[in-house]
Amino acid sequence: MTAGKLLARKRPRLIPIYDSVVKQAMGEPESWWRPLRAVLRDAPDVVDRVEDLRPEAVDVSTLRLLDVAIWMACSQSKNAKKARSEVSSAADDSKDFGEDAGPAPRVP
Repeated sequence: MTAGKLLARKRPRLIPIYDSVVKQAMGEPESWWRPLRAVLRDAPDVVDRVEDLRPEAVDVSTLRLLDVAIWMACSQSKNAKKARSEVSSAADDSKDFGEDAGPAPRVP
């Protein structure tokens, strides 16, 4: 485990995870924290979309929800692919019942 992941685990409301998946999704900006902070501070529509991903009765920070959303959207791991497949199937099932699942959330 890297120091960054350890810090993120100890301070989940303060420190975002920055690993190979996030690096792939966000590139290698000079300071990756600043753009993330700016989005969470200045883009309420993005924060609302991230909050819409929150399962009921789950007490995690918006930052951690964003970490999970980035991982699920961008990771090439078997688990991430399985999760995307399950979400896609659930969305297809809801369309079969005439429900509008809406567009899939996009990670900024």
